[in-house]
Amino acid sequence: MIIYLLKSSLIMALLLGGYHCFLEREKILRFNRFYLLIGLLIAHVVPLIQMPYGLIGSGYRSTPVGSTSAASFTISTDGAAVEASAVDWAEIVTYGYFIISIVLIIKFIIGINSFYIKRKNNRITRYEELPLVLMEQEESPHSFWRHIYANERDYTAGAIDPSVLLHEATHVRQLHSLDILLINALQSVGWINPLYHLYLRAIQLNHEYLADESVTRHSTDVRDYQRVLLGHLERISEIKLASNLNFLITKKRLQMMTKTTSAHKAMTLRIGGVVILSAMLFLFGRAEATQVLPDDHATAAIEQTDMDQLSKDEYFKNATIIWVGEDGTESTKAYKDLSAAERAMLPPPPPAPPVPPGADPSAHHKIEPLAKGTKVYYNAGDHRVIHGVSLTAGSINIVPPGGVLRGDGVPPPPPPEPPAPPAPPKVSAPGPPPPPPAPPAATSMGAVPPPPPPPPSPEEMMETIDPDASTFYIDGKKVSYEEAKEAVRGGVKTIDVTGRGVRKTIKINT
Repeated sequence: MIIYLLKSSLIMALLLGGYHCFLEREKILRFNRFYLLIGLLIAHVVPLIQMPYGLIGSGYRSTPVGSTSAASFTISTDGAAVEASAVDWAEIVTYGYFIISIVLIIKFIIGINSFYIKRKNNRITRYEELPLVLMEQEESPHSFWRHIYANERDYTAGAIDPSVLLHEATHVRQLHSLDILLINALQSVGWINPLYHLYLRAIQLNHEYLADESVTRHSTDVRDYQRVLLGHLERISEIKLASNLNFLITKKRLQMMTKTTSAHKAMTLRIGGVVILSAMLFLFGRAEATQVLPDDHATAAIEQTDMDQLSKDEYFKNATIIWVGEDGTESTKAYKDLSAAERAMLPPPPPAPPVPPGADPSAHHKIEPLAKGTKVYYNAGDHRVIHGVSLTAGSINIVPPGGVLRGDGVPPPPPPEPPAPPAPPKVSAPGPPPPPPAPPAATSMGAVPPPPPPPPSPEEMMETIDPDASTFYIDGKKVSYEEAKEAVRGGVKTIDVTGRGVRKTIKINT
């Protein structure tokens, strides 16, 4: 999700930057509207689509099995739960984000409904076959969806210039409300992204350019319309105390009315805009993984393995997971009560074994959920001794019901596949019993062969071990190599040796 948001924001920033640098000041207004809307669509759809290419952030990282966290917890089969030792701030922030989004969505819906209330409570007439809502409240002429809104007293007295109504009629005919609704709906959900506000300003300014172009096309004198626009702005400033932002937008609009762009330059800019939009597909398309399958049997085995793969919730639902934190503490929590972050820390279930050659894929062994009473130990800290057993850092140990904790730091392998039924033995008549073994043959000198050499002594075994790559434990306590050798000489019966993923025990027989 974070990768998607970053990709979407980066696409919006690049497209918006290209618009302000090359297109905003040129009179190719309809293409500019197309560029902004298609760019908005690309920013939200392309990061979700798998494509055979993709250069930026094409992969998604998965949580490794050995990932650790400071929060310690345990899952219990009887449903008992104890509070987690750390506050899940990620979950709190997520809930807060969604609450704010819901508030903004409700505000967005209320804003749409306000236009319905205006139409319901005021008289409606017609202007050039478009509905004109005459309001009692003092508001400047504006439009939304298929209606134009104006003050009834100003309209009746003829105080509203026809060019202003023509301007608003252009907004209605070109469906500019659709663009505004789209960007506001996205902004209500992605309110944390400031690029939505900049995108909204660019779209609204482009709408004003288009409406001004329609008016000046029907007007004999552009300066008359500019005077009407400035007078309208002055009345608004007296009521609403307009800021400099309104003046800058109006200045741009006045300049755009007299702006001209040559046909050659307009074509070049359109081609460049299409190239920029297309480049976003190649840069930010999510590359799909490709897999080479050697034969049809491998394809069937992979499909069957994917079908048999259990979800993490299904695999661990019956288990008791004992999570040992970095400080060595243990805590308990029912699996159904775990947060999403806590569940993500658990490793995925093991894959099902491959289908043997020539076997029926539907009849081979499948991975089953852990049985009720199974204990899963995960050591999130350094190497330590737990319940008298040495556990390496980052190890996960699965103990079946009635079993004991193992110190090898790996889960037990999946059950072996059921053996093929043996062939029926051939029936034959019983023969005579085999003769007794012959005594050892004498050598040419008349002596028997010498007995095998005796096994190496504990001291000799200690000399064969690399002390720099091994760790020594006596009764669960870590000791040095010299201490281990001294203990062997002193008659210690058992020494545990681990190193490079190997564990063995030196036993001394007295």
